[in-house]
Amino acid sequence: MLYCPKCSTKLKQQNISGRIRPTCPLCKYTSWGSNTLGVGGVLVDGNKVLLVQRAQDPGRGRWCIPGGYVEVDEKLEGAVHREILEETGLSTEAVSLLGIRDYPADTPERDHDVYFVFLMRLLGGILKLDHHEVSQAGFLTLEECLKLDIPPVSLYFIQSVLQNPQEDRGFLREDQIQLVGLKSELYSRTRV
Repeated sequence: MLYCPKCSTKLKQQNISGRIRPTCPLCKYTSWGSNTLGVGGVLVDGNKVLLVQRAQDPGRGRWCIPGGYVEVDEKLEGAVHREILEETGLSTEAVSLLGIRDYPADTPERDHDVYFVFLMRLLGGILKLDHHEVSQAGFLTLEECLKLDIPPVSLYFIQSVLQNPQEDRGFLREDQIQLVGLKSELYSRTRV
């Protein structure tokens, strides 16, 4: 980044918090780095889980739980619902947050990538694929999943849900806590 995204002034390199960061000398904007947020959803039907086969890179041809990137003005639960609907035509809602995968930037060209995985509940719809993003989709058993090329994170959550169907699953959205920001949400394993 060479110019300030707020006022277009040429950025200067400054030491802030022990790191050299692009900073605007006029409006004091500081670039704290680049981050991406992604979501995935585990949707179970009996002893099967919904998987999609990616039709584009990265990961073209691999099978995974449906999901994608979070828009800057979007809640996590809204993003995972939207992504599943776009990719498969199925309407869902988040039941709980199963886990988070944190992938800090390990090379200069990478963003810090954080991926949130939700347990989903089917609300309705008919399986209809967006062939731009997904080449195939279907509900598969764990045995069928183990025969496919599935990223380890997707397989981990598939196994945890299918092998432990009655266990407490993840973090629940806590609606009783007053938070700053109209769209802010808190997920917790405990209730006050």
